[in-house]
Amino acid sequence: MSGVSEAELQAKAVAPRVTLDQINALMATAEVRFERPEGTTSTFAHVYIGTFYLASGHSACISVENYDKEIGERIARGNAIKKATDQLWQLEGYALFKLLNPPPTTFVQRLELELQVLTERAGKLGHFLGTELFGNLPQTDKDLLVKQVGLMNELYTVLTERLERSKANA
Repeated sequence: MSGVSEAELQAKAVAPRVTLDQINALMATAEVRFERPEGTTSTFAHVYIGTFYLASGHSACISVENYDKEIGERIARGNAIKKATDQLWQLEGYALFKLLNPPPTTFVQRLELELQVLTERAGKLGHFLGTELFGNLPQTDKDLLVKQVGLMNELYTVLTERLERSKANA
């Protein structure tokens, strides 16, 4: 884990997170299946949890005389396990993210999300208007971007009013 220990991450964590124990428990249920295409010096290892495919690893040698099934499988397995472990970190991280950030289900929540996204985008565009890159644009493009910021500000006002009314009527 590139210079950071699991103990250090646990000590610093103040919110839910995916842990090494979770990943290791999942990997303990993983199955590796090997494949060697006929007439090649390649060995492929495919990692599954149940019927769910996670990742593949590969090994090969240049000369068929040097091919060793056990070594090829060991190298391919190591490559596959590393990729599968990385894949599980991503999948479990995304699953936790979805759990902690459920999609909006009410009208007010959807308005709040729309307002949040608009605020973020308008802020980024407003920042861009102050950059040298903006200053180097053709005047027509600058005018359009300024107009866009103005329209985004108008939309912000409308969304804010709708949100206030929706909350008042809830």
